[in-house]
Amino acid sequence: MSTSRRRSANLATYYRALKLFFMYYVYVIKNIKTSETYMGYTEDLKRRMKEHKDKNPQLIYYEAYRDKRDAQVREIKLKQRGQSIRWLKARLKFSLK
Repeated sequence: MSTSRRRSANLATYYRALKLFFMYYVYVIKNIKTSETYMGYTEDLKRRMKEHKDKNPQLIYYEAYRDKRDAQVREIKLKQRGQSIRWLKARLKFSLK
């Protein structure tokens, strides 16, 4: 096997391995001062919490997905304020207080 083919095979294996550990997160944060809640999705939950620093965030809840599209669909459903968000808020009633 040539060096360039071996390198390509190694890169492909590396990217497959990365995908195994790469997650997308749908999260709910609460502003500690105002008690407002915010929902969103991200690839990096720690970074996103730092970006929300001005909102005095408290992470209330998160869901992890392997596929970005699943996280996006879930975020949209939660933001539509339908039954999905009512059920989630009912599950988190003590955390949201």
